[in-house]
Amino acid sequence: MKYSSDRKKNLIFLILVLCLGLSSTSYGEQKFEVDVDIGFDGYIKPDEATPVWIEVKNNFKDIEGKIQILEQNKYGKKNYYIAHSKDINIAKGSTKIIDMECTFNRNNLLYVRILDKNDNVVFRKIVKYLRMSRPDGIFMGILSEETDSLRYLSKTYRYSMNYSGTGSKKSFFEIAQLNDKMPENYRILNMFQVIVINNYDSEKLNIKQQEALKEWIESGGLLILGTGPNYQKTLSGLDNISFLDVVGIKEININKFGNDKSLRLIDTVLNEGEKIFIEDNEGLELYHKKLGKGNIIITGFDMGISPFKDWDKKDEFMNEVINKYLNVDITTYDDDSPMMGTHRFDDIVSYLPYNLLPSVKSILIILILFILLVGPINYFILKRIDKRELLWITIPIIVIIFYAVIYFLGFKTRLRQPIANNISIVKVDNEAKIAQVRTKSGIMGFKNGDWDVAFNKENGIETQERKDYDVIQRFADGEIITEYYSDKDNHIIFKKAGILDVKTILIDKEMKIKDKIVSDIKIKDGKLVGTINNASDLKLEDIVIFYGSKYKKLGSFKEGELSKKFEMNINNSKVIKDWYSIIVSLYGNRNYRYQKTKDEVENILNNNTKRDILEAVFGSKESVINKNRFFMLAWSRSQLEDSIRINGKEVKNIDRNLVLIPLNIKYQKGEKVSIPYGVLYPEIEDNHNMHLDRNNMILYGEGYAVFRFKPQYNINLSSMTIDTDISRNNTKREIYIYNYNKKEWEKWDEANITIDSSNMNKYYRINEGTLIKIDPKNDMEIFIPTFEVKGVIK
Repeated sequence: MKYSSDRKKNLIFLILVLCLGLSSTSYGEQKFEVDVDIGFDGYIKPDEATPVWIEVKNNFKDIEGKIQILEQNKYGKKNYYIAHSKDINIAKGSTKIIDMECTFNRNNLLYVRILDKNDNVVFRKIVKYLRMSRPDGIFMGILSEETDSLRYLSKTYRYSMNYSGTGSKKSFFEIAQLNDKMPENYRILNMFQVIVINNYDSEKLNIKQQEALKEWIESGGLLILGTGPNYQKTLSGLDNISFLDVVGIKEININKFGNDKSLRLIDTVLNEGEKIFIEDNEGLELYHKKLGKGNIIITGFDMGISPFKDWDKKDEFMNEVINKYLNVDITTYDDDSPMMGTHRFDDIVSYLPYNLLPSVKSILIILILFILLVGPINYFILKRIDKRELLWITIPIIVIIFYAVIYFLGFKTRLRQPIANNISIVKVDNEAKIAQVRTKSGIMGFKNGDWDVAFNKENGIETQERKDYDVIQRFADGEIITEYYSDKDNHIIFKKAGILDVKTILIDKEMKIKDKIVSDIKIKDGKLVGTINNASDLKLEDIVIFYGSKYKKLGSFKEGELSKKFEMNINNSKVIKDWYSIIVSLYGNRNYRYQKTKDEVENILNNNTKRDILEAVFGSKESVINKNRFFMLAWSRSQLEDSIRINGKEVKNIDRNLVLIPLNIKYQKGEKVSIPYGVLYPEIEDNHNMHLDRNNMILYGEGYAVFRFKPQYNINLSSMTIDTDISRNNTKREIYIYNYNKKEWEKWDEANITIDSSNMNKYYRINEGTLIKIDPKNDMEIFIPTFEVKGVIK
């Protein structure tokens, strides 16, 4: 009985221990209460900087360490992780909100975890399965104290016609509220095509948020500001972008609203910009100003209160406003690789320039000396002293000595410093005096182990995450292969890197330009006449001006030279050269000769390299030159990237920069203009089973394509002639033009299509332009048409 009693005591004790353990585990799960919010109202776009907010309540103990978002990926049966990390210091009993920036490129299972200062995991839980929005989705952000009153804006859309039949299809805006989530980094705002601020106290925006909003507009965004009786609240904190003075409020009655309420409008003095109206809506006053590549619209009324809010046509009206100034590329449906994703760029940044390698002459001398020493000289000396039995000692010693010499020559002379091998595309906006710089960098650390690559905090960085199976095999199940880490700088930590690895990184930054690079350009006596200045920090070489198929080489800026004048003949020829032909005429055919001159070998910007970069850029849908063939390009070797460090050591930058500057001719308001063939190109609105070759400007396949023809935004169209005969070899093609009145396609049998006052009402709309469908039938090839425009400057 005693034995049985002891067993009962032991059993009770064991149960108590288990209960304590379970209660401890349960308590442990509540050490931290963590909520994670990703994106804007749940919207997350792939490959765009995405805000992440993490609210942490600490019930455990004082913690100094870091917090992480982990993306789970799979390789075979193994899980591996990409980490996004930030420092955290949170006292017991307190609550903190940590904001982070992450870039996601695929749907993944996400975890959040907290680590102490010794990298011990003290908390971990599943966040969610990340499902991203469509890459071609369009988004509108709203700042308003009455967001629900603006929900009707979700009915606005980007124009898009359905060309497989009749009628129309519409890409509607997704609405996201920004009130408590306005970022301080304009790159995060790039998710949005439109931002609306209406009945919102803009003084709540701090200086960084105001600057982010301005930079977002300058990079191409459309901002709409509602005023009316709440104008002071909306405009008070936006002095950096507001362009009018309000002197009071006026009231008018608009019959179309269908009620007796008067509309309260601001009474203004316009300092800059222009006053505009949407057709047949003269009473609804609007004010417009272009800022950089983007636009600001100020409505004279509040968009969220009566009588405008109750108007049954309000969403149609706002749709006209948005589409008039929306700076969004029409989807081209082509399958071209992104410019920075091309294998040409990968090849260039993945190899060391010859001038950084030990010279062939030095290596040959060392090898000859080695052969002589280890062979005849060593043998002769030992024979003379009658010590040939020492060969087994002297040969290893000589080998070790020469190994050390070669190692010193290779890695302790030219390769003792890590390298960033860069290609940068620099898009200059002269009006805003800024340049958007996108760099592909091949990082070479020359070290086994973790590489901590540190960048300037202001730069946007991301790796090109590729499934490099040789690298992934270095890791065990559950390990982190790459960590994005943010403190005073941005870091990417590559785990278990190899001595010969090359890590490719994309870097985005904005660079201020001291002064305009291009001065006024005018047309005089049938010639383009202008001046190229260079008060920037860029040393420009090999400058070329393009106008349609014509180009003019201006050479390089000499030391101390600040400007170059040029004249360029222009004409109205319909013969348009493709980009490939132009590249050949500029830099010759690619040189595959085995024997190259010393200059060719050591020049990091030789003609072959320029060809590779230009073909990638001209063939890319990202390029600014595909819409307008009036631009300047130049090359530069100036260092653009701020200090990059690998494990605390400064890298050596190797820079190849292509500078692109869209050009404009200075016209006066009311002046008549004529833009010849080859300067403007149509947008590809619908591409049905066709593939786009941008370098040759050809669509090929067994489908058809629809093109949108529009003049520049600042031109009132008088006439437009579209040359469909550029499809010169395509005798079986069928051409259709869209009739807006009948809402149907009409067959067109002539080679050219002229839009003027006689038919503009049927075939042209200000926002939509003219729509042409070309069906090549069995020939499977369409040369992209070009067009000329005549009009008057607004």
